[in-house]
Amino acid sequence: MEVHIEQMRPEHLPEVAEVARESFSHPWSWLSLRQAMDSPGSLARVALSEGRVLGYAFAKRVLDEAEILALAVREGARRRGVGRALAQEVLRVLEASCVRTVRLEVRESNEAARNLYGQLGFRAVFRRAGYYASPREDAVLMKKELRPPVACFPTSAQCP
Repeated sequence: MEVHIEQMRPEHLPEVAEVARESFSHPWSWLSLRQAMDSPGSLARVALSEGRVLGYAFAKRVLDEAEILALAVREGARRRGVGRALAQEVLRVLEASCVRTVRLEVRESNEAARNLYGQLGFRAVFRRAGYYASPREDAVLMKKELRPPVACFPTSAQCP
């Protein structure tokens, strides 16, 4: 299965919404997905194979920090590297955009996601008790420090 990652476009949203419904007990509405895609500072990517959306990721950047808001993979495409490819692309783009710190939240019981994020260098830093509903569950807040290009940070000689 050949997979490539690209910028999310409006025509991807119906399939993105399907993946969201498969993946989350409280999926984002179509309108929420569209707003997240169009929001300033938003990073929205899809994983495609033969023109079909296999997964998606949303991140939001503010200055030199970002949060991965959602990452989901179609049920039949899980454990095939799609989630890893999406996460790596998001991290690559964020790092190139001068982001230093990335955060995300994940259900405590989602061991597959927690393991993936751990392999990508995220570490658990906080637990939010009862954060998720249906079922009620704690969230694990994870964080990763990036190494943006030196060009992101002016030298003292360049500063006024």
